[in-house]
Amino acid sequence: MKISFLSIFVIIIVVFFIIPVIEGNRLLAINNTASSIFLKNLANQKYENFPKFEEIDFKSSNITVINSTFQVENIRIPIQLEKINNNTSIFEGDILVSKNIDTPEGKAAIQNFAEGLTKPWRNGNIPIAIDPDLSNSTRLNIYKALETMINTFSSEDIHLNFTIAKNQANILYITNANTGCFSQFIGMYPNFGGLLRLSEECKSGDIVHEFGHVFGLWHEQTRCDFKDHIILIDTNIHKEKISQFQAKCDPSDPEHKALSPISHGDYDFCSIMHYPFFINQRFAIEPSKPVIEAKETVNCSHIGHQKNFSEGDLSAIYETYSFVS
Repeated sequence: MKISFLSIFVIIIVVFFIIPVIEGNRLLAINNTASSIFLKNLANQKYENFPKFEEIDFKSSNITVINSTFQVENIRIPIQLEKINNNTSIFEGDILVSKNIDTPEGKAAIQNFAEGLTKPWRNGNIPIAIDPDLSNSTRLNIYKALETMINTFSSEDIHLNFTIAKNQANILYITNANTGCFSQFIGMYPNFGGLLRLSEECKSGDIVHEFGHVFGLWHEQTRCDFKDHIILIDTNIHKEKISQFQAKCDPSDPEHKALSPISHGDYDFCSIMHYPFFINQRFAIEPSKPVIEAKETVNCSHIGHQKNFSEGDLSAIYETYSFVS
């Protein structure tokens, strides 16, 4: 059966324009739910003078691994970074460390990783400003992620509140990436806020994961006790990607038995912050084979591909923001 050019054109219009509009209208429908009211206001946001952040080519194949350290409480932990250009390195695959100290986020990133200065968001309030140049499809996935989180936090009595950015000292900026999904910080950097870089590849579950970093969560499989629960198949991981699976442990504890200072509760396979067992060719030498195997029975499916926070994630967020009344 031959398909005409007109038919192909109609299919493209339906898939990329009409369906997103219909779904967007559903999300922005006027009713009394907290999520829909906020999303309607966010969609109508006119944030003037959105910062022009440096463009980064995340598709670059020129990657080198460099050694560094960062501090958690009184512990300085050795880490490795993927350097993709003169100004930017990536930590654990989606956490950005800018080396351009001429930008506010660059200064914040360097100080953050050197001194561990990021904090929970003050009063649990997170003002959001979205880049006006973001595509409709990316915006739609942001709205879906926010709807999921707002409804979840409401039902779990977690005191985190998204607001429309105005002239606050700390703002979560959301801008473009040419590929991938990235967070500039773990938690809030005082007098700046946070920065997410999202491409059209980022689905709503991916965005919830990046918001986990915004709230202060780290990747689950890099806990100091990860070897008690998983086996890392490093022979199937590209050499420059091994650093993304490194544990953040106290160097004074060579047995690595103590929990990392960034851990919350028991090891959680169901966490949205956990890497999947099977990863694409960017990480795995043979994508059909696992890079992680469990040492124990796992009571959840779709590990690393969750769409919302697990009970363990929510407990960690609740604990982090328990100071908010």
